[in-house]
Amino acid sequence: MLGTVAHDAERYGELVEECEQLVFLLDGLTADPLWEEVGTCLLTGPGSASVAAALDGAGRRPRLRVAEDSVPAKVLREHVPAPDRIDWTAGPADVAVAAKALAHRTDEEAMQLLTRLAGWTRTAVLVEASRPDGLSPHAAEAALHAYAATGSPLRDSAAVAALANRSGWEVERTIALGWGAEATVLRRA
Repeated sequence: MLGTVAHDAERYGELVEECEQLVFLLDGLTADPLWEEVGTCLLTGPGSASVAAALDGAGRRPRLRVAEDSVPAKVLREHVPAPDRIDWTAGPADVAVAAKALAHRTDEEAMQLLTRLAGWTRTAVLVEASRPDGLSPHAAEAALHAYAATGSPLRDSAAVAALANRSGWEVERTIALGWGAEATVLRRA
């Protein structure tokens, strides 16, 4: 699934737009103590623009980098608050935030991404929907979209932790964000 999305600006743009609501859920993440020592943050995934906006809104100003292929990077450039402030090349960072980066990937593709992130950082945060939003009339539809995208049901906390562990990461903690989303803080094993 990733290959299709990563080369289709319109489809990736739809994912970015679906992630716009994340900015309202990230207060718990941006208030977390992990940001106290962060000078550089590597972003990946269609939720990257929302993370950049949430960091700005919280007064957090780490140097931002984006780790994306050319098509997703071009789409994200149109959605981030200050594209000229971002280094659009992947590289070392104090923390990586993968925002909705796993949702459109198969387990194998997700593990490849997590392994790549390990080459750039010792701390990563996965922002994903771990369950459908119970208040949403579209919860069943969201679960079906997850299955159609990856061939698997929506990954719950245990499934995300298992992928992380198989990729050499340890789950440090999970931060509930609301609407079925959570941030899973990982440390390199």
